[in-house]
Amino acid sequence: MPLERGNKMTPRYAHLLALIVLVMLVASGPAFAQSTVDYDLDNDGYIDVANLAQLNAIRHDLNGNGDATHADYLAAFPSRDTTTTGRMGCLSGTCTGYELTASLDFDSDRDGDVDANDHGGAYWNNGAGWVPIGSNSSRYSGDFKGNGYTINNLFISRGGTNYIGLFGVSASGARLETLGITNANVRGQQLVGILVGRNYGTIVACYTTGKAQGDAFIGGIVGTSSATISTSYSTAYVSGTNSLGGLVAYSYGGTVENSYSTGRVSGSYSVGGLMGFIYYLNSPRVTASYWDTQTSNQSNSVAGTGQTTTALQGPTGYTGIYANWNANLDGQTGNDNPWTFGKTDQYPVLKYAGMDTTVQYNLQPPGIPTSVTVTPQRDTLDVRWRAASYATGYKVQWKA
Repeated sequence: MPLERGNKMTPRYAHLLALIVLVMLVASGPAFAQSTVDYDLDNDGYIDVANLAQLNAIRHDLNGNGDATHADYLAAFPSRDTTTTGRMGCLSGTCTGYELTASLDFDSDRDGDVDANDHGGAYWNNGAGWVPIGSNSSRYSGDFKGNGYTINNLFISRGGTNYIGLFGVSASGARLETLGITNANVRGQQLVGILVGRNYGTIVACYTTGKAQGDAFIGGIVGTSSATISTSYSTAYVSGTNSLGGLVAYSYGGTVENSYSTGRVSGSYSVGGLMGFIYYLNSPRVTASYWDTQTSNQSNSVAGTGQTTTALQGPTGYTGIYANWNANLDGQTGNDNPWTFGKTDQYPVLKYAGMDTTVQYNLQPPGIPTSVTVTPQRDTLDVRWRAASYATGYKVQWKA
């Protein structure tokens, strides 16, 4: 019975109204509580990763479905939708991996060193650095899309540990693509790669720069692989003792195609410009993949084809040694035109799926000065040379 103006509310009506309000609050509780967050804004089935805390949380959800309950995961993805239909905001009900929505940098204070001052020491770990995602007993099985963004200044110093990289071990169902890892400093014992220590999955359109070091099975992108590496490259310095390769150290079957490496490779046994060692009973299929015999300081490789710097930089399109590089990467109709070749003194770089070519060109070393002459004067030496492309300065050194 409605109350008329001027009438007093009886205890009975007051009690009834309070009960109605309580029911409304219970029924619509989430609207008054903290709202859920959509972590798949573009609804493509990949959870968005916008910071290092979210990247770090991936280790608690190795299949990428967003269903982890670890405290670090809940802190990195707060107020997430945990229902079975729309988990993390994925329209399909669950997600199948992660994707970067921004470039990430371990050197937060921009002082040129990754140390305890960066990110409050969260990824310093008393000098051991980043803990690789996935292990041999618990492999990363989701997909990971870089979307052309980069992960900068990755630092790992775990000289007594195997399976070292951004990812320790990737499973056969994993797919890592369109990611650049720049200025990495990665050290382990065995099975060390800047991207993955041990790869069972698919790697497409990825590149690495920096250095990878250890004892055995050390590679610029992957330590050991038994799966596909396609349309990728590394300029990283690789050093160790046994089984070292500029792109992949040890291949047990699988495929390497349309890829190259230019970084110096330094070691004692089974050292190769592109690949150091292969298991001959299950040899990999290596096609149209090259290493720079000059910059790598390696004239040999168990697979791939050695090329001079000029031969690698010369073509400015899908011609010559790159004639078959215009590949189909997404499984749809037609080739995807994944590379751009720049000028005749630049290496090819990736433009697949919007990857930033300017960033990659800026990472390439400048050309080599030519026509160098040294003319003695009375009290000086006159040194002249033809300018190197993209050089921003020169340093002249001499010995008595």
